[in-house]
Amino acid sequence: MVDAAGSGILARLRNGKRVAVLNGEGGNWQQYVIVRARNVVPVPAQMPDEQAATFFVNPATALILTRHVHRVPPGGWFLQSAAASNVGKMVIRLGKRFGFRTINIVRRADHIEPLRRLGADFVIVHPAESIGERVMQITGGQGAVHAIDAVGGATAAAMIAGLGHGGRLVCYGTLSGDPAPVDPRELMVKGASVEGFWLSNWTKGQGPLKMLSLFRELSRLIVQGDLASEIAASYPMQSYLEAVRKVQSSNPGGKILLRFD
Repeated sequence: MVDAAGSGILARLRNGKRVAVLNGEGGNWQQYVIVRARNVVPVPAQMPDEQAATFFVNPATALILTRHVHRVPPGGWFLQSAAASNVGKMVIRLGKRFGFRTINIVRRADHIEPLRRLGADFVIVHPAESIGERVMQITGGQGAVHAIDAVGGATAAAMIAGLGHGGRLVCYGTLSGDPAPVDPRELMVKGASVEGFWLSNWTKGQGPLKMLSLFRELSRLIVQGDLASEIAASYPMQSYLEAVRKVQSSNPGGKILLRFD
């Protein structure tokens, strides 16, 4: 909730409103923060506080990569790594809503059935399965034109083998911490490309009307469930050490939140 505002027009419009706060400079682990008016986004009353707290980074990443960067058409093949992550699950739900087909890479076989129930079209367990071979089997030899990677390393390199003619792999994370060994011939023969995506850089390049439209679409899709974050638990601020330990566990089960009651 905006408790006080400055004299600008946008600031006055935000005063007293329930908002999500985009605060990459100072962080939000406090009861009150001072931010620019353009860094707060009014959220609808029907959006739970937990979803408002996780409003931007993951939902925006999933929506922008599929609908703005890649512009995946209905029926198109979309290949993604880290499919069991929050972003990965959002991409699967967006695929069901907008009609594109997802090929999802995970590390463990126990992720297969939950993702299929969510709407995943195909799931590949890597490195137990060859990404390139499986993608070509699934797509009838065409490969995937649209792909995103959050892992890097050997996974990113293997995904390039699954790209089709004119395929495009967009890297948005480096979970493995390893560089990706890229075979230039894979790119040359297919006319494929590899590029990076950084959310804050993308948003800085958009105009106010584009961002307003994006915020409205995010709000709608979060309330409808397509871009809702999985919340594992929330802790009062005095239990922050317990919350940190939960985040660092091997399977936190979703987002861990702190409450400033």
